[in-house]
Amino acid sequence: MRRILAAALAAALVLVATPAQAVGEVEYSIDGGSSWSTTPPSSLFDSSFRYVPGDTATAVLLIRSLRTESTMVMAVIDNAAVPDPMYATALRVWADDETGEGLDPMMLAAAPDCAALVPAGALETGEVMRIELSLGVSAALVAQQAQGSVASFDVEVGMWDADVAAAPTGCPDDPVVIPGLPNAPAIPGTGGSTAIAGADILPATIAATLLFGLGFALVGMARRRREETA
Repeated sequence: MRRILAAALAAALVLVATPAQAVGEVEYSIDGGSSWSTTPPSSLFDSSFRYVPGDTATAVLLIRSLRTESTMVMAVIDNAAVPDPMYATALRVWADDETGEGLDPMMLAAAPDCAALVPAGALETGEVMRIELSLGVSAALVAQQAQGSVASFDVEVGMWDADVAAAPTGCPDDPVVIPGLPNAPAIPGTGGSTAIAGADILPATIAATLLFGLGFALVGMARRRREETA
């Protein structure tokens, strides 16, 4: 009987010491809080955006607790990959919370696995964590440099009871994984999806060349008409 009681006590201590995951007990919003869902977004950045030199895009992820208990929440970046070396040096990522604290600007390709996007914090029922995540492409890219290059990363959200355990070090346990970038299949061996770099450069160059050629032709035609009527 004593052995049974001892085993039961040991099991209870293990349960108390194990962080309780709050998956499904929070809501997410990527439209500034206009709409909320317990289902994580399919990606943070809009599929209509094209990452061309000089552009910066910002996505805001809101996480709202539905739990009655105080819940610790952490968000990290993971599985960052930018295979093209030129694009890797041009694509940067940074993040802030509502206080301005967060991940300092760095090359996305160099982002360490499970680097904190914003400081972990405790959420009471109805409270919201704000994560403002930005991507910027260097204006130093010109012409067709990095044309069609891809990038990928994940945002991982971990949650646990505030009175159960301290914040985990490194990657969160059993996190909610949200792809950072939309469209296209994921790069083999990495998480997330891909984004296209420089997609608008070549069409714009072609259009400018055609317009220039058309204008030159019209000027030539007008000159010939003047000569014929003279």
